[in-house]
Amino acid sequence: MPPDTPAPVPVREQPVRSRPSKKVVAGMLAIAAIATVQAALTGAPAARTPGFDERRYELWATNLYRLGFYGDTATSKLAKEELRSVPYTAYVPPGYPFMLVTLKELHADDAATRRGVQAALVGLIVLTAGLISLRLFGPLAALLSEAILVATGVLPTYAQLNMSEILFTATLFGSIALAFFGLRRRSWRLLVCSGLLLGYAILVRPQVLLLPVPIAIYIAFVTGRRRRRARALGAVFLVAAYGVVAPWTIRNELRLHAFVPVASYTWLNLWEVNNPRANGHFVRPERTIPDEVRRIRALPEIQQDNEWRRLALSWISAHPSKAAIGWVRDVGLFFSYPDPYIRDWYTLHGWRPPRLDERVIYPLVFIAAVLVLANRRRWDEIWLLVIVAGYFVGFFSVFLPLARYRMPLLPFLAIFAAGVPEMLIGLRAGPRARTEPAAMPDAPTAVLV
Repeated sequence: MPPDTPAPVPVREQPVRSRPSKKVVAGMLAIAAIATVQAALTGAPAARTPGFDERRYELWATNLYRLGFYGDTATSKLAKEELRSVPYTAYVPPGYPFMLVTLKELHADDAATRRGVQAALVGLIVLTAGLISLRLFGPLAALLSEAILVATGVLPTYAQLNMSEILFTATLFGSIALAFFGLRRRSWRLLVCSGLLLGYAILVRPQVLLLPVPIAIYIAFVTGRRRRRARALGAVFLVAAYGVVAPWTIRNELRLHAFVPVASYTWLNLWEVNNPRANGHFVRPERTIPDEVRRIRALPEIQQDNEWRRLALSWISAHPSKAAIGWVRDVGLFFSYPDPYIRDWYTLHGWRPPRLDERVIYPLVFIAAVLVLANRRRWDEIWLLVIVAGYFVGFFSVFLPLARYRMPLLPFLAIFAAGVPEMLIGLRAGPRARTEPAAMPDAPTAVLV
């Protein structure tokens, strides 16, 4: 080699990325199809009496469709049951009633269509969990995460209920999946779609009203060295999410002359677990303090919410140690309390098939957290899932920790639990295998786009 010839620059070795086999893809699609059929068939052999929340959703959707009025009157049967003497116009978040109204507009609002829509959403949730697991850990985790969701029977049980859990889980989980793959591709389009979907999830269940903030900070932190672009991507996500919520907030301001981002029932849930009788379990206040409830629910709608907040904060201020002990207790109850909906309604027309109790996977989730640190694999991407899980734990420690409220967290936990075998295999393979990215294709992203 001539003396003036520059030395060749060594090529950095790139990890091999292989596409999943056709058998893995077929298996993922097959399990998702099984989940859809399972959700379509799960149910009691006889007609089930709708619960209070189901009747409320139905009433508000019917009032909007037939009368053009979103709300409830002071003389309805529900008003009498909850000792209320004033009308409501913003008590119920609009996301799920909007879905029911859409079905009514399409003249397709019947029990079979509702079940079919929710069963299809269950299939999408299961398939999405498999795609994220495939990206994070590998094909074994993809199949296992989907199998866990089918084996627990939680999603199909809720698919038969006329409540917002399935729609909320689908929109929340779909949003996180789009953000997950959008960050991988640095795609502002996927992040916009993620923000829009999360915004609608807020309209379905306003408990996640503040979730876009930590996710936007996370996006700005992990999207590369170019700070301006990173901040722009985080801002785009945030604007998209709250841009969906803003029109409803403006509507509430015009109707109620008060700042109500989504719904006016927020602070009742805070009072439920921060009062002298609180034990972490839901007890309708109409049964325990009927006179006080009758007094509060004679106030204008916004003043009712303010009064529940005042009562809760006053008790917390007067009993801070009891409140803190209660919050710790509520975290435990949030994850340990058996789900009465699963207990009562997980049947196939009378036959109760065996199922995997969803609480059994909690130890695997803890093991997964330890193994992630040991493997050092995809930690940036995993943080997106950790943020959601941490948000739920923090929120429901001070608000009402019902078992049904943890249901949307199940796909996230299933992903962590399913990753344990892949990470154990990675530990045995040695340091090189642990530090290389998982061999994942671009195909999952294309599916979601």
